[in-house]
Amino acid sequence: MKHIIWLLCFAFLFNCAGEKIMVREAAKGNGYIIGTLTIASAKPRFESFWLSIKSEERQKGVLGRRNGISIRRSSRHYKMADKRVYLFIKELQAGNYEFFNFDFSYGYVSYDLKEEFSIPFTVEEGAVQYIGDLTFYPFFNDKGNTLVISNQWKRDLEAFKEKYPRLNWPNVKEMTLEKGEVNEIIIDFIEEVK
Repeated sequence: MKHIIWLLCFAFLFNCAGEKIMVREAAKGNGYIIGTLTIASAKPRFESFWLSIKSEERQKGVLGRRNGISIRRSSRHYKMADKRVYLFIKELQAGNYEFFNFDFSYGYVSYDLKEEFSIPFTVEEGAVQYIGDLTFYPFFNDKGNTLVISNQWKRDLEAFKEKYPRLNWPNVKEMTLEKGEVNEIIIDFIEEVK
């Protein structure tokens, strides 16, 4: 009975918290990366989207493809014109990493790139680093790209402050991803969209 009461209390507190999420300081030896995943569709048809991460020390295929940044269509987001914008924050051990693939699922069917790519980034101990906005175009953009990475810090800052009020926002480092070994037809890097 005690367990049920504690679960009910926790559920009540969780529901009362609303949008605000309290993030603790990173564990010793860790840091945070933050950014946005924008879906260029007001009503996306897929269930989930995954951007796979592996550390520099790992061989291809050793780390599961499901390790990385993920969103579900039903996750909290804000709308901007015909897009959905999802905020993400991920704690990682300090070191060098790379994004190497992405996939999305619809029901029991999963789609992914056949060729992996490499977009490197570094996580600094105790730091909070903004890596940019990753805009996913389910049906390609006008240049034929599926994923476009850009700096949208000015656009997203207030939403981040509201959702994660305890982070040390004046010390967040803007480290938008700018390059990698990619197929430019699929992935592109652009400057901040005004």
